[in-house]
Amino acid sequence: MQLLIGLAFAEAPLEIPADLPVAEWGEPVLAEDAIVQYQARHLRVRDVKGQDVGWVVQDGGGNPVDTFWLAEHADDRQAQDLLAKELKQAKIVQWTAVSVGGTLVGLAAIPVARIDHTLAEPEWQTYRDRVQRDNFDTESDYLAAIDEQQSLYQNDLGAFQTASSSNADRRWTALALAGGGVMTLAVAPYAVQGMIHKRREPANTWSRSRIEALVEEHNRTLRADLGLPGGERPSYEDDGWEATLYEPEPPRFTVAPQVGPTYLGLQFRF
Repeated sequence: MQLLIGLAFAEAPLEIPADLPVAEWGEPVLAEDAIVQYQARHLRVRDVKGQDVGWVVQDGGGNPVDTFWLAEHADDRQAQDLLAKELKQAKIVQWTAVSVGGTLVGLAAIPVARIDHTLAEPEWQTYRDRVQRDNFDTESDYLAAIDEQQSLYQNDLGAFQTASSSNADRRWTALALAGGGVMTLAVAPYAVQGMIHKRREPANTWSRSRIEALVEEHNRTLRADLGLPGGERPSYEDDGWEATLYEPEPPRFTVAPQVGPTYLGLQFRF
């Protein structure tokens, strides 16, 4: 990597000015140090293979430069506004998902509170023990009392089964609400992370011609700051300077409840 950089400078050597440049704080800057700094901090566009993008931006050390750093340091105001807008939208989606998730978790407490924890299954022997043969004069009266207790037992058993089914429904409802809330809370950060990941590569934000112009402006500004030849402050007076910004569809993330006759769930859309 350093060899290629050295060859590039060998092909187009920088002319060292006779008078030493002066830094902003008033101290002289050695020309050799300025060249070293320029070699480390200048940007270049390189073609890549086997990746989702066809080219990347790197600094002098071969480190990749992402969109957010480049938009700030290249002073691309339009890109800065676009990234700020999309980041704000992603945060709104994130906090919306957090609110929905928290609400679902909170709603899960309602069916839990309605569960009857004192429910006990009736036993036939308890009903049979209520009838003593000695308390009846005839066998028919005794058998009639047994039939009455049998009816009470069947009614109480049916009520128990209905209540047990209701308790099961409440438990499943609470589980569905809590599970949906937890999943929504878990995926909420991906709204911002997805936006950052989608915009990280400069190729997803700028066209190739636009990025080359930005890189050239950055390098000229850097040479001007270091007092090296070829330095020039950028000028944004040209109306066409911001005309080639690539603006794809912003990332979207939505969470919508889905309710049916026999189910309750959430629908996630990325």
